[in-house]
Amino acid sequence: MSTSDTDFDQQGMMSPPRPDGLRPCILCGTLCKDTYKLRCRPCYDSTQNVVSVNFAIYFNTIEHPQKYVVRRWQIETDANGPQAYGLVVCDTLAEARATLVPALMRIVRHPEDDPSLIETWT
Repeated sequence: MSTSDTDFDQQGMMSPPRPDGLRPCILCGTLCKDTYKLRCRPCYDSTQNVVSVNFAIYFNTIEHPQKYVVRRWQIETDANGPQAYGLVVCDTLAEARATLVPALMRIVRHPEDDPSLIETWT
């Protein structure tokens, strides 16, 4: 089996192999054979100006007390800083993590981060 630059994510990590040859889109989770930089064609076409995509998991925010919240953050070439997209509210950390697509790397929380931030995935 040969690989090409489309088989690797932004950190140079190979996406997990599947026996059927499908790969999950890192933005929407759709399984497809035609992925570019781990995005399905509709997501790739709509995010060509995206430099970085991160998913942050928060707990006990003001808007959602005692709940876990997953939010997608994007850094775009034409924006003045990170832009937030989408919101998923869950009861447990396991449920929140289950909403993320495979092939992401976990970034631990920095002491100076917002206290409600649990972890970030990129």
